[in-house]
Amino acid sequence: MTPQPQPDQTQSPWLWALAGLALLAIATALAVAARDSFPLASLPDLISFKTIGLNFDVLKHHVAEHFGLAVAMYIAAYIGLAVLILPGSALFVVASGLLFGAMLGPALASFASTLATTLAFLLARTLVGKRLADLESPAFQKLKAGFQRHALSYMLFLRLTPGPPFALINMGPALIGVPLSTFVTGTFFGLLPSRIALSTAGAGLAHTIDAKNAEYSQCLAQQGPSATPCPYDISMASLLTKETVAAFVALAFLALVPALMDAAPRAWAKVRARDQS
Repeated sequence: MTPQPQPDQTQSPWLWALAGLALLAIATALAVAARDSFPLASLPDLISFKTIGLNFDVLKHHVAEHFGLAVAMYIAAYIGLAVLILPGSALFVVASGLLFGAMLGPALASFASTLATTLAFLLARTLVGKRLADLESPAFQKLKAGFQRHALSYMLFLRLTPGPPFALINMGPALIGVPLSTFVTGTFFGLLPSRIALSTAGAGLAHTIDAKNAEYSQCLAQQGPSATPCPYDISMASLLTKETVAAFVALAFLALVPALMDAAPRAWAKVRARDQS
């Protein structure tokens, strides 16, 4: 019998890469359009509370008049931040509540975060992950096996912990062979508490932004040509209480319980063997 041709398994990853590049191109175009609409000195100025605050009425109008497009632009912009490894993802989560409300905002932020990080994961796995998966280094293979044994626990811990760089958490698991389903599950549920907290806090910022805009306009009207720039300060840290951050840390360590329970007997056996030798 003539052997049946096997499907080309190499096409699928590259299709993910092409889809990712297409989404990145859309996100970049939207970023350029935003810069043309709201010209500021630099990217840190563009992605800031000041930009959102001073254009709050315009943004609210666009969301009300073009809701579907506003949702699509929000998701595309979030993807652009994640793939280009730009700062501002936390601010975008706050903006989801501010622009879309306390009910839709957290859901939209959670969806956009998971989609953006999954795309970064797939791109890393497609472009680099296969080469690293075949690496023969004993140290790398040991790290890979240890992480994969409790991949979901580690993913939840990394997502709940505020310290690790976001790009590293997106790409690192792809490079050591974490399954896509595990990555998506750990990312969604690990990010969910912070998305709910930040987006809900953002939903209550409307009055604060109105007050800041009034103060800023008054400062501009009173200052002379050589005066220092008027301040426009809204602290990201003020949106999360110490109790909320402590709860995130507690949840992160709770996620490690399965891994710790698995590692404890082996560690105890090594200690006993060392004592007996």
